Amino acid sequence: MLLRVALETRSHHAAADADRLGILQEPSAARCRGLLGRIFGFEAPVEAAIAHTPGIDPAVLRGRNRMSLLARDLVALGMTAGEIVELPRLHLPSRFSTATRALGWLYVVERSALVHGLVLRHLVSQLPSTMTGARAYLAAYEGSAGERLRTLGLALGEVARDAGAADAIVEGAKEAFHAQHRWLTVLRARGELAPQRAAG
Repeated sequence: MLLRVALETRSHHAAADADRLGILQEPSAARCRGLLGRIFGFEAPVEAAIAHTPGIDPAVLRGRNRMSLLARDLVALGMTAGEIVELPRLHLPSRFSTATRALGWLYVVERSALVHGLVLRHLVSQLPSTMTGARAYLAAYEGSAGERLRTLGLALGEVARDAGAADAIVEGAKEAFHAQHRWLTVLRARGELAPQRAAG
């Protein structure tokens, strides 16, 4: 199942990686804060919606919740708790319509971590003082991102016992890739790096 999702979403992978690897060019504390703020605005509502979706084995989600780490990093980069609350966030329902759709979104969030080691190493070398207390999120899967994705693949295989479930996981992943790319690129283009109250 992991291979199928990867193959059927491969056209999205380069853009998804580039959204995060862009920080390698001319890194700065402000750019780090902007990138992590945009990631928080996407992943926090996704993480919450997945957690509230019925039918997902809690064991699948164990150890995959990283928003508290990301919030801690944003504080280390100079944001207050109030500013983090006011960051723009992706508007999602409080839960996904099906567990299979939610797992497709989880695949996208987990796959993003594959480039975090590279990003972290570069930022630490270029901005050592900035990254001293702001590395928890990027380092969360240090040395294990690939294995954690493979473990998720096993869980996807258990759920995808019929063609309909497998199709739903793939469609959820495609939907998530589109949403993620729009979110990260549109906010960056608008220069929306500072906190602002999200509508609704």
